[in-house]
Amino acid sequence: MSALYDDFAAAAIEMLSDPEIGQAITLKRPATGDTYDEDSGTVIEGSPETYPGFGVVFDYKQNLIDGTNILQGDQLIYMAPDLGVTPEAGDTLILADGTQKQVIDSQPLKPAGQIVLHQMQARDV
Repeated sequence: MSALYDDFAAAAIEMLSDPEIGQAITLKRPATGDTYDEDSGTVIEGSPETYPGFGVVFDYKQNLIDGTNILQGDQLIYMAPDLGVTPEAGDTLILADGTQKQVIDSQPLKPAGQIVLHQMQARDV
């Protein structure tokens, strides 16, 4: 990994964790891995996984809202690279105020293969 991109990632973490710039955002991934208990004959549901992080939320510029891919009310969310997972469509983001958004699209910014920022399109749940 490049020392330059390490510096970019570190700067993103520092800035987004500053409460004057970013906010706490938790990524919640739907439960996977249901198991079948043969003794009781029941399915035991897996638990959703949560990943705390920091990010910043922006409204899309009006000229980018096309009504098909980007809808009115969609938001652009950037999260620090130390999230622990790469966000995926279908994940839920829980903002600091309790608002929940569903990830519609996720494009990690990763020059030279190193994630320096997570970029997501999110929509109200």
